[in-house]
Amino acid sequence: MGKRRILLDTRHVQTTEGDIAQRFWPAKKHPGPVLSGDKPWERFGVSLFGNVHHDRERFRMWYMAWPDVPPSGNSTFVAYAESHDGITWEKPALGIEPFEGNPNTNLLDLVRTVPSVILEPDDPDPARRYKVGGYIGAESVLKHRGRHYPGDGFYVAHSPDGLHWTESAA
Repeated sequence: MGKRRILLDTRHVQTTEGDIAQRFWPAKKHPGPVLSGDKPWERFGVSLFGNVHHDRERFRMWYMAWPDVPPSGNSTFVAYAESHDGITWEKPALGIEPFEGNPNTNLLDLVRTVPSVILEPDDPDPARRYKVGGYIGAESVLKHRGRHYPGDGFYVAHSPDGLHWTESAA
């Protein structure tokens, strides 16, 4: 027997065998937020200007965290959470990017506004399974995060695990 698949559209089905039924269940809205700003680096809030991917038996989320009111330039952080059901999310202490002297954060050493994470599990280079792009305001990043970029614009990076990122060469 072949692999089981979710079948939403039958336009491309040429033949069928046995009993096949197409069933739909109503979607249920979750009663509250699935992610909220409950860490010091999320004082102003969190936002899914990022992505969620299902990878290796879990859901993985990259999102923006705002520590300041109002956020200034690239003073936002890219944070990480994971879940087994897509509703209950954990923010693991990664030890990658500290905040106000605290090394036990779920922050990534990745400067981006509105990060867009792409997962390519079959990339021939395992160091590039994950890719990310997003805007960087160079002057603001230098002022608020102490990092130098040649100018404002859209930058890309890659990662083997979605947590440790390497800026891609132009």
